[in-house]
Amino acid sequence: MDDITIVEVNIYGRMLSIKSPESNAEYLKEVAEFVNESMNDIAEHYGPNYPRDTIAILACLNIADLLKREIANNKAGKDTLLALKESIASRSNELIRLIDETKETKESKEANKEN
Repeated sequence: MDDITIVEVNIYGRMLSIKSPESNAEYLKEVAEFVNESMNDIAEHYGPNYPRDTIAILACLNIADLLKREIANNKAGKDTLLALKESIASRSNELIRLIDETKETKESKEANKEN
């Protein structure tokens, strides 16, 4: 089992101490930096005097929007992959049928030559 560590992150000027498995610490820092950047982008747009909680909510909405779009893209990609697999399977079966048909025709011609 992973040892637990305390990760210090700064999100929109506020230092937070978060418990995390050691193996997840760097990832947690990256996620916190992403949230920090999102909040700073919103504050830059609306101004520094905008309420902190409103900035946090808008950042959450932006991040949720990104997540929902990625989920939709992932699903679309999976659907496309499934369709391609089905197409490949269908074409493979057709090729096998044509090969078998060609082999039967060749064997039939060879049998007719022998007679």
